[in-house]
Amino acid sequence: MRKRESLVCVIRGCDNLGKLGGKNSTYKTGPFEGQRRRGSLCNMHTKEKIAKKKGITVSELRRENLKRTAANKGMTVREYNRHMFRKRATKHGMSPNEYANSFHPYKKYRKRYCENVDGRLGNMCTATIIDYEYQLEVDHIDDNHDNNNPNNLQTLCANCHRIKTKHHNRNDAAARMLMWETILKSRKKSENN
Repeated sequence: MRKRESLVCVIRGCDNLGKLGGKNSTYKTGPFEGQRRRGSLCNMHTKEKIAKKKGITVSELRRENLKRTAANKGMTVREYNRHMFRKRATKHGMSPNEYANSFHPYKKYRKRYCENVDGRLGNMCTATIIDYEYQLEVDHIDDNHDNNNPNNLQTLCANCHRIKTKHHNRNDAAARMLMWETILKSRKKSENN
């Protein structure tokens, strides 16, 4: 059996593999038996062709397919999307909230405890964390929300975060200086250990 050279989409400039589907997409007999026919379109161009045939856009076609899939499973589209999101989260061994935060620019660095247990904000945190996903927040130490460097991020409970924000908003330079010095000391201590 000879191997076909071109299995890519027939649209010029598209390097995606041609989609295998339909009863005439493979050779039934001859030297190329079982192989993909030339002239097959990739997944993206197939969807464009179907949408054009139906007189709708590709996004409308996707929505239509999603509604049909959800209806086949006896769910609304919203229920189906939630179901699939939970399924992906479970596949990665995470809760849905952890999975959503794993794509976030800085929430993915959130720890499971308040880092103010070392007293870096001038007082030691005594909060009991029951549900870390809702009680803990990621704080930008230098208050620059574009600086998502892990060294600029600290996990604080909601109480400690409000205290830090209060000192910043009141422009309390002495309190902020104390916080910054304590953070640096605790970092040096953890690096030495």
